[in-house]
Amino acid sequence: MQENERRVMKELRKKEFCKYIMMIVAVMLMSVCMCLIFSQSAQAGKAKKNHWSSDGRSYYGPDKKKVKGIVVIRENKKGSSTDRLYVFNKKGKLDAGKTKEIRKLAAYEKEFSGLKKEIGNPKKSVYSDGCYSGPAVNGETPYEGGQDGILTYSGFTVSTYLAPDGTEFYLGVSAKKYKTKITKGNRSISIEKTAKKEGAEKRLIKTVGEKKYCYDKNGTQHTGWQKIGKGYYYFRIEEGRKGYMVTGKTINKIRLKKNGQAVLKKTNKSRLKTLVMATQIVEKATKPGMSKSKKLKASWNYFLKHYTYNGSPNFHYSKQWDVKYAYQIFTQKHGSCFHMGAGFAFVGNACGYKDCRAVSSGGHGWCMINGYVYDPSWCKADRGHNYYKMSLSLSGKGGRPRYKKAMKLIPKLVGVCDI
Repeated sequence: MQENERRVMKELRKKEFCKYIMMIVAVMLMSVCMCLIFSQSAQAGKAKKNHWSSDGRSYYGPDKKKVKGIVVIRENKKGSSTDRLYVFNKKGKLDAGKTKEIRKLAAYEKEFSGLKKEIGNPKKSVYSDGCYSGPAVNGETPYEGGQDGILTYSGFTVSTYLAPDGTEFYLGVSAKKYKTKITKGNRSISIEKTAKKEGAEKRLIKTVGEKKYCYDKNGTQHTGWQKIGKGYYYFRIEEGRKGYMVTGKTINKIRLKKNGQAVLKKTNKSRLKTLVMATQIVEKATKPGMSKSKKLKASWNYFLKHYTYNGSPNFHYSKQWDVKYAYQIFTQKHGSCFHMGAGFAFVGNACGYKDCRAVSSGGHGWCMINGYVYDPSWCKADRGHNYYKMSLSLSGKGGRPRYKKAMKLIPKLVGVCDI
């Protein structure tokens, strides 16, 4: 009897021990589940609108919810912005492979049919006469006429060129809903190899005698509009001792203090930023020792290579439309004829030309430098004629636009802006 009792007690102890272990395991599992729930809710609570997740694999829109499907995000970084296509799966995770594939289809001047299969039909399509005539073949334009297209999708628009034979070419994409500022803690995972970072070298002011000059750490002199620290300064566009800081005057509608620093106002901040960016373009396009005319030609070639035609052909007037359009093309690297005309007017001014004007007839935009026509967008439409330093006497001849007639009809205070 005693042995049986001992066996029974032993079995009871085993059962109780197993129950105890099971209870501990159950409590631990519940704790883990609760931790996961709290961490997910905390992560959702920390989600910022128009912001990438910490791992760079999800993007939260204005409603703080993960975006899904094909979207376009405008990424602002250090004064410039880029509209990029992304593909997210049903769970809101970035699909790097599909994103890379769709970006290959969205190549400038590539037929739009391939990309259209992926993004579908637009909600709205608007076609109008523009300043583009399709991609060049062997240096010549195969099309005459055609129309610019603005295709509206959910959250973004696509710019295209519709040729007379019905072939449609992709020109660019523009974000309307999703926009973010790229920082160290707010960026996507790497989709493609990025080019080597280019940033403006730190500028320093050095006093030589009674004059002040601008140099970088390598001892290279810089002129024109420069941002040094938090201030903006203007140095005469001359080399050597003639390229000194200007003080107590008004340059490009910007008043300079006696110490040379620009007087900052809400109304001139965009103009100052645009003037500095124009100077940076000229510095990239030219070499020290170049004459003013050679600088302008080199900057023209650089401008045509790095800034593409893409955008709405509709003109929207404002008091500083030249600044608005130039700033947009400098930051986004693409734009309409109005953007290209205004942008090159600022570039011409940064080369040292004082008589620079952005011109808009309402239907077309170009710029005038020292009384000559410079039309970056139309030279892409008509490759049979030269639109660099074109005389107004050639207006309307050989199919050229009627610049001279348009200049007479344009109210000076509306369509012409002196840089």
